[in-house]
Amino acid sequence: ANRGAAQSGYMNGFQRNNAEFGNYLGGNNTFVDSRNGQQQVLQHTQPGQPTHDPRTGQTYVMDNLGQYHVRGNDGYWYPMNPMR
Repeated sequence: ANRGAAQSGYMNGFQRNNAEFGNYLGGNNTFVDSRNGQQQVLQHTQPGQPTHDPRTGQTYVMDNLGQYHVRGNDGYWYPMNPMR
């Protein structure tokens, strides 16, 4: 049972890494909201261009240093972290 669980965990991690590499090749990265851990795939090639996700209603923007921020319901901007 332990061996099966270990193999399953390895394969799941391998698939996640491949999916993220595919995102990266397409000019995107997965970023994590520092407030709640929610993940969002965003372009890493467009600093200063706001991105609005109609599905969630969230607005994201990358600064000139490559740091993404999400606008909260209170109007303040909160940092997003690259998924590791």
